[in-house]
Amino acid sequence: MKKLKIALLNLTMAFSMPFTHAQQQEPAPQKSDIKPPDAKPQKMADGTIKLGLISLDRKKKELSFPGFLNSPKLGTLEVLLVNPSPRGRQHEGLVITKTSPFQLEVMLYLLGAQSDIKRDVKGKKGSLIDIDIEWRDNNGEFHRDPVESWVLDNRTGKMMKRQGFYFVGSAFHEGVYQAEGNGNLCLLYSSTDATVLDCADKDSGNDIIFETNPERVNPGAYREVRVILSTRKER
Repeated sequence: MKKLKIALLNLTMAFSMPFTHAQQQEPAPQKSDIKPPDAKPQKMADGTIKLGLISLDRKKKELSFPGFLNSPKLGTLEVLLVNPSPRGRQHEGLVITKTSPFQLEVMLYLLGAQSDIKRDVKGKKGSLIDIDIEWRDNNGEFHRDPVESWVLDNRTGKMMKRQGFYFVGSAFHEGVYQAEGNGNLCLLYSSTDATVLDCADKDSGNDIIFETNPERVNPGAYREVRVILSTRKER
């Protein structure tokens, strides 16, 4: 619990510190009421830590939360994980979830991820996070697949390469946590610092690289899924 208290203290202090990032292309939310949910992580009897819709399994070293797949015929994808409309860009997102971006950032810190690791790629930083999707087929059987299997790379005509997503951590602007205001949890198109996770691809500044994989028709549009995050092992 000591690490938990330290993490919460650091996040509380962060509200009073200026955040500066190179990218800031999305307009800052103007509504003063766009704020993270007022809740703290809770430790359950089995050792699981919960915050909002997010669960941290400390034995498996995984975070998970619910969502649903957007239409498989969506086309160009700019956002991988996003809040529903009107706050989030649901029309450009693959997985829609009501999970709070701020709470996701808190739980990633508790998972042991870091948002200040320097990277060689310009504009990228933080721990690499792998994302999987758990879903149930029509026979009731569970499957777990890399989220990249639903994403087509237009440069190769093949499934998106699995290389993780950077835990960049969101910026604040005039006291507003930007990812919460914009509904971004994970981007494919690196257009802003208003996100928790960002695409690790060196060409992610291009908005037409990725689209929904037409060969991945299952589990299908609007089916409920569970998003699973884990820290990627790096050599």
